[in-house]
Amino acid sequence: GASGLDFGYPLATECPGSLLVSGRVSAVLCAPCGAQILGGYCSDRRDGFQSAGSTIENKGTEARFVIFGFHASQFVVWDPVKLERLLAVPCGGGHRSWSFWPVHTGVWPGYGALVFIKQGSVLASERPLESTSVSARTWNEGWSLREGIHGRGIGCVCRLGRIWVPNDSTANRAETPGPVRVQIEGQWEIIVTGGEDTSLTVLAVHPNSGSVTVLSIITDHISSVRTVVALTHQDRLKLTSQSQSLSALVISASGRAQLQCYRLQIGWNKRRLAPFCQVVQVAGHRLDEHWERKRNRHKMVKMDPETRYMSMAVVDDNSDAVLVALACSDGAVRLFSVSEVKRQIHLLWETFYHQRCVLSVATCSLKAGKGHRYVLLFSAATDGKIAVWDLTQAASGSSCDAPTPPNPCLSIAAHQSGVNSLAVWPHTQGPLDGGCLVTVSSGGDDGQLMVSTIRVDFLEDRLRTVGVTQDQPQSHLGLHLLSQLSFPSAHAAPVTALKLLRPGLIVTASCDQRVCLWELCSTSINHRGVLCSHVADAAGLAVWEEPVVEDGRTADLGQTLYEYNLYDYYY
Repeated sequence: GASGLDFGYPLATECPGSLLVSGRVSAVLCAPCGAQILGGYCSDRRDGFQSAGSTIENKGTEARFVIFGFHASQFVVWDPVKLERLLAVPCGGGHRSWSFWPVHTGVWPGYGALVFIKQGSVLASERPLESTSVSARTWNEGWSLREGIHGRGIGCVCRLGRIWVPNDSTANRAETPGPVRVQIEGQWEIIVTGGEDTSLTVLAVHPNSGSVTVLSIITDHISSVRTVVALTHQDRLKLTSQSQSLSALVISASGRAQLQCYRLQIGWNKRRLAPFCQVVQVAGHRLDEHWERKRNRHKMVKMDPETRYMSMAVVDDNSDAVLVALACSDGAVRLFSVSEVKRQIHLLWETFYHQRCVLSVATCSLKAGKGHRYVLLFSAATDGKIAVWDLTQAASGSSCDAPTPPNPCLSIAAHQSGVNSLAVWPHTQGPLDGGCLVTVSSGGDDGQLMVSTIRVDFLEDRLRTVGVTQDQPQSHLGLHLLSQLSFPSAHAAPVTALKLLRPGLIVTASCDQRVCLWELCSTSINHRGVLCSHVADAAGLAVWEEPVVEDGRTADLGQTLYEYNLYDYYY
């Protein structure tokens, strides 16, 4: 076998009855199968083929053998008999994923087609320029068959909303072809994704045609973007309204403890017949820069510069500043204030209660009698425990004067290992006597789906009667764990994402390439459907429900982005 040879040959391929090998030794070797190496074709004295293939073309009684592969910055088709270069495609050099379609009468007679992946995009070569000399045929730069979303894996996704294209937008354009008119009419879903290539990408997805258009790429982060949230302000009309514009405040968090905030304006360009996006940077924040501005920092332990923001949740958006809570890899839960008016991001407080990497956070808003509103924060770490915090004072604005982190109201043992995702919602059957019920669903590394029910008692009147000190933020709520339900084998791999479609209906994603739909009852967890995803390692999930029909949509992502309809699985 050829496994014992080490001549720097990175690729071997086969032709009928022979073995073709190429490499850095500036030669292409061809040997009959089962025999010794008989001969070699020198491709170029300066550099060898990075990869090679072979094809045989029959012209009557004459069989023509050619070699094709990458050489320097071009894709080359080489005739080993005449020792001449037949075609050369300037593609930038060797590519791991590529395919060459040889000469075929149905596609560009007399030529072939090269398709390859470059920087996350699928490219195809153009037809070469006409020339009388065969060796002088050089192919032009190709066109993109599909735009790349990210250069590396996608780590998070967030849906902003949708814009509608009126039917009369193409009625006055007689030169617009029919297929294009079908693609641009109707609704466009606006989605923001963050990736390992440190960029944010704003996408417009057309569900009817399946086309994905990249509206903008934001490259202000210095590490992988792991979580993103959005506050959308659209026309204050009914859900069935067809708005042509969308405005959203997008907050993204990444590794190296970095936060970024942007204002996105999305609309429809009637001249270009395409959606557009305007990006305005509002503010940015980094923990190391925050530490450098402290006065007595020499008396403090410096924060870890490699701290990663793992998850983010909006605590309050009713005031002038938006409050967001972040789960951090250094074991902290941090609360930030984001002001679009002042264009600033402030760290209000941080707590290291978990003492280990915090993986996920989620919030829940409760309404009691007399117009009182309470805000709960749920945080989960790698030990499988979920902590519940009362952030009512922070949401009311009183935490700015006394930025002391509260103590957790409740701790729930939910999983054997890390809790990757949380979904929380209050019961809608009506408040209980002096309280209400809250459901917490979680998915973890153990592949288990856990549903916990918590009773929340409103203690505000009781606290006013007794009186408390203000040294430590006091909770106005009393929390008790009522029940827990589990589905041990929800997935064959860790549950990486869990989202709420509607109260009692959740969607989960896992590394086992399945997207599952679950219905939660008071005494059981029912599996309602499953979809097989092409995403090998699903890292995030975004779900939304159509306002008119009983149609749920989900966007699943890992290395790529997929959108599914879930209405067939719920009835």
